[in-house]
Amino acid sequence: MNPGAGVSHTPARPYNRVIMVRSDFAVLVSDLIGFPGTRREITLAGPLDIDLPHARTTEAPALVNARIDATTDGVVVRGDVTADVILICTRCLAETTRTERATFDQVYGLLESEDVEPITGEGEIDIRPVARDELSLSLPIMHTCRDDCLGLCPTCGTDLNSEPCSGHPDASDSPFAALKDLLDL
Repeated sequence: MNPGAGVSHTPARPYNRVIMVRSDFAVLVSDLIGFPGTRREITLAGPLDIDLPHARTTEAPALVNARIDATTDGVVVRGDVTADVILICTRCLAETTRTERATFDQVYGLLESEDVEPITGEGEIDIRPVARDELSLSLPIMHTCRDDCLGLCPTCGTDLNSEPCSGHPDASDSPFAALKDLLDL
């Protein structure tokens, strides 16, 4: 008798499972491709390294919770990213730290196109770019440390929230006061 005769070598359908990856945003999805309807829940943690003029992420790792749904030729990832962010007040330049959250949906496929991110030859997807982009876009551009922020004195730069400005000499005492008259023409 021939060993293995009559044995089917069809790959087993992957089961739904939760995978915890602690420090990398690359996820292996090759076992999901070709099994539409298969789902995987993932949790990822790591640095996003956002550094904008008005905001930056802290050293604490960002957290991504997502669901990966298999399609016939790729996967759809739906999730959210949460990170501690340092925001700079546009009035007084004080830094405040708060937790920011953004949601995302991204399609990954075997064939790259304008709307589809590629699945690598090793069957991996990289969630870092979409998580970083969506969190960056969700950050406020004009942040204030508090609603009643007084800002900085435009003449001397004193933080008016911490101490009152001591006043400034009359502009007519300045050697440039005569130039002001030229502007009034």
